[in-house]
Amino acid sequence: MDMLVYSRAPGEHVYHREQCIYAGRIRAEYRGVFRTIEEAENAGYHGCLYCSTLGKLFRKNYRKVQDFCRRMQMTCVFQDGRIAIETPIDRWLLVYDPRKNKVRTFHENYFRKKGKGPVEGYHDQHWFFTSVFDTLLSIYDHTQAILVDKRKGPGFMKSKIHAAAGQAAPLPMGRKKRAKKRREAREEKRKHQIGHVLDLIDYLEEAGHTDFKKIEI
Repeated sequence: MDMLVYSRAPGEHVYHREQCIYAGRIRAEYRGVFRTIEEAENAGYHGCLYCSTLGKLFRKNYRKVQDFCRRMQMTCVFQDGRIAIETPIDRWLLVYDPRKNKVRTFHENYFRKKGKGPVEGYHDQHWFFTSVFDTLLSIYDHTQAILVDKRKGPGFMKSKIHAAAGQAAPLPMGRKKRAKKRREAREEKRKHQIGHVLDLIDYLEEAGHTDFKKIEI
C-alpha cells in the first residue's frame, strides 16, 4: 500500500496518497507520513476529498446524487473525511470500511440509545454499499418507512418535520378526535357518491331515458 502523506502545519487534518496533487504541495518541513489509514485516523486525520476512496465514491455520480437530494429534500456533503446525509427528519454518516472495501452506514440515535460505538451519537445500521447513490436510495426508503410506522409514534415524526421547516409542531390529536375525523371523512365520501348518482339520473332524464334497466353501462 502507498504511504499516506500529511502536513504537520497547524490546522491541517487531512492525509493524502503519495500520488495526490495536494500531497505534492506540502512543504518539506511540514511533510509527514502515515503507514496505514488506521494510524492516520487514530492521529485525528481524515481522508482527502480527491484521493481517498470515500472521496472518490462521493465524486462519482456527483450530479446524480445531488439531483436526487434536491428532489427528495435531502443534503449530501463530504466533511471531515465522511459523507454526511441529512433528511427532513434525521441524519446519517457514511464511513469507508477498509476491511470490507465498502461504505459503512451509521444512523443518528433517535429511538434507542446505545453505548459509544465507532461514531458517537450514531448507531451502526449494518449496511454496506459500494455506491453512494445506492446508499441514498436505502436511506430514503428507511425514512419513508419511519414516517408511516405508527409504532414509532406519528406525532414524533410530525414534530421533526415541522421543526426542520421552522414551524411550530401541531398539538397531538386524541383518539376520540381521530375517530371523529374518520367518521366525517366517510360521511363526506358517501355524500359525494350519492351526488354523483343523482347527477347521472338527472342527465339521463334530460336525455329522454326513463327506462334505466335498458341502458347499457
